[in-house]
Amino acid sequence: MYDDEMIEDLAEPLRKFARRSGGAGLRVSLEWLRDALNGDERLARKVLRRAGFHPPEATFFSTGEGGKQLHHFTYPEALSGDLTEIHDDYCPY
Repeated sequence: MYDDEMIEDLAEPLRKFARRSGGAGLRVSLEWLRDALNGDERLARKVLRRAGFHPPEATFFSTGEGGKQLHHFTYPEALSGDLTEIHDDYCPY
């Protein structure tokens, strides 16, 4: 149902910030990513898992200890816009 290349393209920016977090790990809100992907929670879960995140809680996915948040590495609003653009390139509806 979802294009594998699209999932990979969406996961790569998150993976990049997760690597920058080092041992502290990175925590990402499922709701935030869902909203960036036009409300598609199933796609958001697939992207987070592809990026190496795991769900310790219902609303946050994390890598490592999950000690850092996106705002430590980037502007979440800007990243959200970038992810929306990638999504829209694959699903222009």
